[in-house]
Amino acid sequence: MSGKNVSTRSRSSWNRRSDALDMTGQIGRDRTDAERHKRVHKRTPGAVRVCSSCAAVSAEKRWVTDPETIARIRNAAGGAIEPTLCPGCARVRSGRVDGWLRLEGQAVREHEDEIRSLVFHILEDSRRDDPVHRVVSWHTEGTRMEIETTSQWLAETIGKAIQRDLGGDLDIRFIPDEEFVRVYWKERS
Repeated sequence: MSGKNVSTRSRSSWNRRSDALDMTGQIGRDRTDAERHKRVHKRTPGAVRVCSSCAAVSAEKRWVTDPETIARIRNAAGGAIEPTLCPGCARVRSGRVDGWLRLEGQAVREHEDEIRSLVFHILEDSRRDDPVHRVVSWHTEGTRMEIETTSQWLAETIGKAIQRDLGGDLDIRFIPDEEFVRVYWKERS
Protein backbone atom coordinates (compact mmCIF):
# COMPACT_ATOMS: atom_id res chain seq x y z
CA MET A 1 0.00 0.00 0.00
CA SER A 2 1.06 3.53 -0.56
CA GLY A 3 1.10 5.89 2.44
CA LYS A 4 -2.60 6.84 2.00
CA ASN A 5 -5.12 6.76 4.82
CA VAL A 6 -7.13 3.54 4.39
CA SER A 7 -9.98 4.52 6.72
CA THR A 8 -13.24 5.38 5.01
CA ARG A 9 -14.84 6.85 8.16
CA SER A 10 -14.57 10.56 8.68
CA ARG A 11 -12.62 11.74 11.70
CA SER A 12 -15.73 13.16 13.41
CA SER A 13 -17.53 9.82 13.21
CA TRP A 14 -15.04 8.36 15.71
CA ASN A 15 -16.28 10.80 18.33
CA ARG A 16 -19.39 10.07 20.40
CA ARG A 17 -22.31 10.11 17.98
CA SER A 18 -25.90 11.12 18.64
CA ASP A 19 -27.17 7.68 17.53
CA ALA A 20 -25.23 5.85 20.27
CA LEU A 21 -27.06 3.53 22.65
CA ASP A 22 -28.55 5.21 25.71
CA MET A 23 -28.54 3.73 29.24
CA THR A 24 -31.54 1.46 28.49
CA GLY A 25 -29.97 0.04 25.33
CA GLN A 26 -32.25 2.03 23.02
CA ILE A 27 -30.92 4.16 20.21
CA GLY A 28 -31.33 7.83 21.05
CA ARG A 29 -31.03 9.54 17.68
CA ASP A 30 -33.02 12.61 18.63
CA ARG A 31 -31.31 13.30 21.98
CA THR A 32 -28.00 14.93 22.72
CA ASP A 33 -25.31 13.34 24.86
CA ALA A 34 -26.15 15.64 27.78
CA GLU A 35 -29.84 14.62 27.69
CA ARG A 36 -29.00 10.90 27.51
CA HIS A 37 -26.60 11.05 30.44
CA LYS A 38 -28.69 13.28 32.69
CA ARG A 39 -29.72 10.30 34.83
CA VAL A 40 -26.09 9.35 35.42
CA HIS A 41 -24.94 12.73 36.76
CA LYS A 42 -27.24 13.33 39.74
CA ARG A 43 -24.65 15.12 41.87
CA THR A 44 -24.22 18.85 42.05
CA PRO A 45 -22.01 19.94 39.15
CA GLY A 46 -18.57 20.94 40.39
CA ALA A 47 -19.20 19.63 43.90
CA VAL A 48 -16.34 17.83 45.58
CA ARG A 49 -17.27 14.70 47.54
CA VAL A 50 -15.40 14.11 50.79
CA CYS A 51 -15.57 10.83 52.69
CA SER A 52 -16.85 11.51 56.19
CA SER A 53 -14.92 8.49 57.50
CA CYS A 54 -11.42 8.57 55.95
CA ALA A 55 -11.31 12.07 54.35
CA ALA A 56 -10.68 10.75 50.81
CA VAL A 57 -11.78 13.23 48.16
CA SER A 58 -13.56 12.66 44.86
CA ALA A 59 -13.89 14.91 41.88
CA GLU A 60 -14.57 13.85 38.32
CA LYS A 61 -15.48 10.29 39.48
CA ARG A 62 -12.02 9.55 40.92
CA TRP A 63 -11.31 9.06 44.63
CA VAL A 64 -7.88 10.14 45.88
CA THR A 65 -6.07 10.11 49.22
CA ASP A 66 -2.87 11.92 48.23
CA PRO A 67 -2.66 15.15 50.34
CA GLU A 68 -1.31 17.30 47.49
CA THR A 69 -4.07 16.20 45.12
CA ILE A 70 -6.71 16.70 47.83
CA ALA A 71 -5.51 20.27 48.45
CA ARG A 72 -5.56 21.04 44.72
CA ILE A 73 -9.11 19.63 44.31
CA ARG A 74 -10.46 21.50 47.36
CA ASN A 75 -8.96 24.78 46.17
CA ALA A 76 -10.48 24.32 42.72
CA ALA A 77 -13.92 23.47 44.19
CA GLY A 78 -14.46 26.89 45.68
CA GLY A 79 -16.37 25.63 48.71
CA ALA A 80 -18.91 23.21 47.17
CA ILE A 81 -18.25 20.13 49.32
CA GLU A 82 -20.63 17.17 49.56
CA PRO A 83 -20.06 14.75 52.50
CA THR A 84 -20.46 11.05 51.65
CA LEU A 85 -18.75 7.67 52.09
CA CYS A 86 -16.02 6.60 49.69
CA PRO A 87 -16.38 3.14 48.10
CA GLY A 88 -13.80 1.63 50.47
CA CYS A 89 -15.51 2.86 53.65
CA ALA A 90 -18.91 1.83 52.27
CA ARG A 91 -17.61 -1.71 51.64
CA VAL A 92 -16.07 -1.96 55.12
CA ARG A 93 -19.24 -0.64 56.75
CA SER A 94 -21.45 -3.10 54.84
CA GLY A 95 -19.01 -5.96 55.47
CA ARG A 96 -18.47 -6.65 51.79
CA VAL A 97 -15.48 -8.94 51.32
CA ASP A 98 -14.14 -9.61 47.81
CA GLY A 99 -10.87 -11.27 48.77
CA TRP A 100 -9.83 -13.83 51.37
CA LEU A 101 -6.24 -14.76 52.09
CA ARG A 102 -4.97 -17.62 54.28
CA LEU A 103 -1.31 -18.00 55.21
CA GLU A 104 -0.17 -21.24 56.85
CA GLY A 105 3.15 -22.46 58.18
CA GLN A 106 5.81 -21.90 60.83
CA ALA A 107 7.02 -18.87 58.83
CA VAL A 108 3.79 -17.07 59.77
CA ARG A 109 4.75 -17.23 63.44
CA GLU A 110 8.47 -16.57 62.89
CA HIS A 111 8.02 -13.67 60.43
CA GLU A 112 4.73 -12.19 61.67
CA ASP A 113 6.14 -8.66 62.05
CA GLU A 114 7.65 -8.76 58.55
CA ILE A 115 4.36 -10.03 57.08
CA ARG A 116 2.38 -7.28 58.83
CA SER A 117 4.83 -4.66 57.61
CA LEU A 118 4.62 -5.98 54.05
CA VAL A 119 0.81 -6.00 54.11
CA PHE A 120 0.60 -2.46 55.51
CA HIS A 121 3.06 -1.23 52.86
CA ILE A 122 1.01 -2.80 50.05
CA LEU A 123 -2.19 -1.45 51.61
CA GLU A 124 -0.89 2.13 51.80
CA ASP A 125 0.42 2.06 48.23
CA SER A 126 -2.81 0.62 46.84
CA ARG A 127 -5.02 2.95 48.88
CA ARG A 128 -3.15 5.93 47.48
CA ASP A 129 -4.20 4.80 43.98
CA ASP A 130 -7.74 3.70 44.87
CA PRO A 131 -9.33 4.01 48.35
CA VAL A 132 -11.51 0.94 47.71
CA HIS A 133 -8.56 -1.29 48.68
CA ARG A 134 -8.98 -2.04 52.39
CA VAL A 135 -8.41 -4.81 54.89
CA VAL A 136 -11.73 -5.72 56.52
CA SER A 137 -10.42 -8.18 59.11
CA TRP A 138 -7.18 -9.80 60.15
CA HIS A 139 -6.86 -12.86 62.40
CA THR A 140 -3.70 -14.61 63.55
CA GLU A 141 -3.79 -17.88 65.43
CA GLY A 142 -0.60 -19.87 65.90
CA THR A 143 0.81 -20.70 62.48
CA ARG A 144 -2.25 -19.46 60.55
CA MET A 145 -3.15 -15.95 59.45
CA GLU A 146 -6.37 -14.96 57.66
CA ILE A 147 -6.96 -11.61 55.99
CA GLU A 148 -10.20 -10.39 54.39
CA THR A 149 -10.02 -7.57 51.85
CA THR A 150 -12.49 -5.35 50.03
CA SER A 151 -10.96 -6.13 46.63
CA GLN A 152 -9.80 -9.19 44.74
CA TRP A 153 -6.73 -7.37 43.52
CA LEU A 154 -5.49 -6.59 47.05
CA ALA A 155 -5.75 -10.20 48.26
CA GLU A 156 -3.96 -11.45 45.15
CA THR A 157 -1.23 -8.82 45.43
CA ILE A 158 -0.57 -9.61 49.09
CA GLY A 159 -0.36 -13.33 48.35
CA LYS A 160 2.10 -12.81 45.48
CA ALA A 161 4.28 -10.50 47.59
CA ILE A 162 4.45 -13.02 50.43
CA GLN A 163 5.36 -15.81 48.03
CA ARG A 164 8.07 -13.63 46.50
CA ASP A 165 9.54 -12.80 49.93
CA LEU A 166 9.10 -16.10 51.81
CA GLY A 167 8.85 -18.69 49.04
CA GLY A 168 6.21 -21.37 49.58
CA ASP A 169 3.25 -22.47 47.50
CA LEU A 170 0.58 -20.02 46.35
CA ASP A 171 -2.87 -21.03 45.11
CA ILE A 172 -5.23 -18.34 43.78
CA ARG A 173 -8.83 -19.36 43.15
CA PHE A 174 -11.26 -16.96 41.51
CA ILE A 175 -14.88 -17.89 42.20
CA PRO A 176 -16.83 -17.97 38.90
CA ASP A 177 -19.93 -15.75 38.65
CA GLU A 178 -18.89 -13.85 41.79
CA GLU A 179 -16.44 -11.06 42.40
CA PHE A 180 -14.49 -13.06 44.95
CA VAL A 181 -11.02 -14.61 45.21
CA ARG A 182 -9.53 -17.09 47.68
CA VAL A 183 -5.78 -16.96 48.06
CA TYR A 184 -3.90 -19.73 49.88
CA TRP A 185 -0.23 -19.53 50.79
CA LYS A 186 1.49 -22.43 52.48
CA GLU A 187 5.09 -22.76 53.57
CA ARG A 188 7.00 -25.56 51.88
CA SER A 189 7.93 -28.36 54.27
